[in-house]
Amino acid sequence: MPRVYPTIHGKTTDRDLSPSFVETVAGFTAGVVATLVVHPFDVLKTRLQLETRKSQWGGSFRILRQVVREEGRYAALYRGLMPNMLGNSVSWALYFLWYIASNLLFKSMLIRTGIATRRISSKRGKDQV
Repeated sequence: MPRVYPTIHGKTTDRDLSPSFVETVAGFTAGVVATLVVHPFDVLKTRLQLETRKSQWGGSFRILRQVVREEGRYAALYRGLMPNMLGNSVSWALYFLWYIASNLLFKSMLIRTGIATRRISSKRGKDQV
């Protein structure tokens, strides 16, 4: 069965896609999905912060029902979604990009300085004893 996702080490079988591009797309997608899942809770949190009445038991559920009933069904829970989604998706894409870039840079520095090869050879020496 052909592989439909990149390998864990960031090396793809397709030579056209760089690991940085794959990681950036993964981060962007993660930001979009996370925002779609969490945004209704952000709306609820904001409404709870604006609540002027004394807090009472079940306030969160009461506010959720009120928003859904009075402000346009479940679409009201996603009011203000686009700026939030744009900010989160771009920030996660950049985070994934910088993570893979710094990780590859650090590994290449270790190999270039010989630290990684000395550590591997010292482990082999211990295994042979």
